[in-house]
Amino acid sequence: MPKRLARHIVELFVLSMSVGCLAHCTRVQEPRLEIPNEAWVPIFFEGTGAASKPINELTREAKLPSLRTIRMRGDDLEVRVWVGFGLQGVDGLVLRRSSNQWSAIHLHGMADRPPFPSSQQKLDAPKSGWEAAWRKLVEAGILTLPDASELRCRTYIKDGTSYIVETNMNSTYRTYLYDNPKYARCNEARQMIRIGEMIGDEFSLDNFMIKD
Repeated sequence: MPKRLARHIVELFVLSMSVGCLAHCTRVQEPRLEIPNEAWVPIFFEGTGAASKPINELTREAKLPSLRTIRMRGDDLEVRVWVGFGLQGVDGLVLRRSSNQWSAIHLHGMADRPPFPSSQQKLDAPKSGWEAAWRKLVEAGILTLPDASELRCRTYIKDGTSYIVETNMNSTYRTYLYDNPKYARCNEARQMIRIGEMIGDEFSLDNFMIKD
């Protein structure tokens, strides 16, 4: 076969593949960022004044990328729930759905006193099953709760138990905080406590529950 003809056939093949991909390939976009313009964001993510390890350091130690940078495909999603941030450290739950397959990881870092432990454990399916447990969390508001600052529902208590939630789905990353919701005076803070209780019950993670 002449070289010219062979090259022409290759060019036509590459062109047809490109056209086919334009028609059928899923476009993966950078997530749109919805991050509150509040002082707590650099404190809890970067550690400028935090009592415990910041989220960015925790994710690096766990060899996880920042959730703000992950490009999700189709119906894929990831939710990270962080609890603690007082003098007892921080625990994290990483909940993923990828290609309709669920998984969850527990990042353990809470203890009665330092040095805080640092472990990573893949979790079994939740008690109610993946879909049922996810539905409960969604109905409780894990995807829709506003940041406490929007509601003037911050407590500004330095120690205690606070929650930060990060979500990445539908090409959007968002995060919100409820600091010491046990002492906050809004219904959304009680919803956040309920979400923590659900996580604790479904995955047998007591540290996600507010202790009396």
